[in-house]
Amino acid sequence: MFSRSAGVESFIGHPKLPKAPLCKVEPPGGDPMMTEYVVMHVLRFHRDMPGYAVAQANREWRRTTIVRPEQRRVGFLGFGMMAKAPALVLKSLGFKVSAWVRNRGWRMTFRSFTAPANLSRSFSRPTSPFVCCR
Repeated sequence: MFSRSAGVESFIGHPKLPKAPLCKVEPPGGDPMMTEYVVMHVLRFHRDMPGYAVAQANREWRRTTIVRPEQRRVGFLGFGMMAKAPALVLKSLGFKVSAWVRNRGWRMTFRSFTAPANLSRSFSRPTSPFVCCR
């Protein structure tokens, strides 16, 4: 059996699940819809869209300090096939990108951290978003 969905919960407990290995299939270069979703939410956070929505609902004009993408770091918790494409898009928009990975078994194009102790250091800025693509 092959699954391209985000989870296997609907398969594991199904009474008609055959006694066969279950594999997750990922398209080469990651999933374009995952890339769009991640970039959309990082930009939503970056531009404080929830804050603007609240101000609009309260009929308030709100002035905010503009933060440039170069001033913000986006961290990825894990950096597999699904995270690489959104990281590249965000980097092309000017964001600083870093990732926490379990091992350095392959070449990284971004700042990366491996040890569990470095997990908090890699995401130490509370104003920066982090992403977990699985």
